[in-house]
Amino acid sequence: MNWNRIGIFLLSAVTMCGLAWAQPLLQNAKMRQEPAAPSLQAKLAELGRDAGPLWAGYEVAAIRSSGHHSGNGCGIQYLENGRYVADNTANPAPAAVAYIFLRLANHAISKVEVANQGCQVDAGGMPVIWLTGVKPEESIAALRGIAERDNSDSALMAIGVHESSAATRVLAELAGTRQSPRLREKASFWLASERGVAGWPALQQLAHDSDARFREKMTFHLTLVADPRAVDELIRMAEVDSDSQVRSQAMFWLAQKAGEKAAGFLASAAQSDPEVEVKKKAVFALSQLPKDEGIPRLIHVAATNSNREVRKQAIFWLGQSADPRALKYLEQVLSR
Repeated sequence: MNWNRIGIFLLSAVTMCGLAWAQPLLQNAKMRQEPAAPSLQAKLAELGRDAGPLWAGYEVAAIRSSGHHSGNGCGIQYLENGRYVADNTANPAPAAVAYIFLRLANHAISKVEVANQGCQVDAGGMPVIWLTGVKPEESIAALRGIAERDNSDSALMAIGVHESSAATRVLAELAGTRQSPRLREKASFWLASERGVAGWPALQQLAHDSDARFREKMTFHLTLVADPRAVDELIRMAEVDSDSQVRSQAMFWLAQKAGEKAAGFLASAAQSDPEVEVKKKAVFALSQLPKDEGIPRLIHVAATNSNREVRKQAIFWLGQSADPRALKYLEQVLSR
């Protein structure tokens, strides 16, 4: 028995399996594989000399908390129309890799799509050039160029799924003051949505931005961060931000986050904020809390707040709640 030949056969089989695993489950595609040499940018420039259209795809190591269709099982991603059909019967583990697809047409990249490992990808009968050996830093740099040129949400999201710490740094830079307002808002969204704790230092700094409109957007972005410090930052913004609209929005999103800390602050803000309109927003936020947290505090505001308009607002939302405790309190008010 020739053990050398058997060893070579087994090594070839493992290599072939590895290559199959490293590619997406493509269907309806005319696929060929090429190395991304000498670099991803050079290879994309080479492919772009063809008028196309065609798709270039590659894999990157992904942060395991990511997945642009997370929670929707694992279905089919249609590249040509961007449609995704979920298979809710599937429950895949968080993916170790993500697949990036770039559509080249008329000598330029016109579209970015991201697919999860293990999901089907339908190329709509298009040519797909599968690139091997793509370095994460080269991928992030290429996607950054697309994001800056097109304000592309999909390019920013694709940056966010990379495991590399460079993704956090680049998203933070794209959310910085040197960029356009639209790109800043999108980059901060994906920084909060995809980078989590790693992105927290940059997100906290962005919450102190000099642009009030941007800070207002940040109140929502902070709700996407699974870190208790995000709630503390929302409370800070709701309490001391110089812009009343920012304070109001921070209160609104605090209500969506719920929690005893948020509920206690909202009740205090309804009493102590210097502007009546903000106090009324705090009352509305209390009405959005789970009833066991919100109703007792609304009753307290209605009974004790020093401002008549705020008390009226609390009574209005108590009336909308249909909660027995609220109805009992309103009956007592009417019987006086």
